[in-house]
Amino acid sequence: MTKQVKAGFSWTFFFFGIWVPLFRGDFKNLFRIWGLSIITIGVYYFIACFTYNKTYIQGLLEKGYQPHDDKTRAYLIGNQIIAEPALAQTV
Repeated sequence: MTKQVKAGFSWTFFFFGIWVPLFRGDFKNLFRIWGLSIITIGVYYFIACFTYNKTYIQGLLEKGYQPHDDKTRAYLIGNQIIAEPALAQTV
């Protein structure tokens, strides 16, 4: 299965808010954003617009999804969304 995800500022989250992680089935981020928004009296809601896509991509990678090609992998490494793979050491 393939999922196409935008990186960077989340305009969908900016306009639709907490509905975005709900419709994507991203319940971990849904509760995190909801809880932090309550604690910070709504300030975190605006911060989440900048961080949501990155955390969503990281969550997909934890579930086993892989970047589509080398160009996408290089973009994710360059924007520090994923860590650069360590070089294999030989003894």
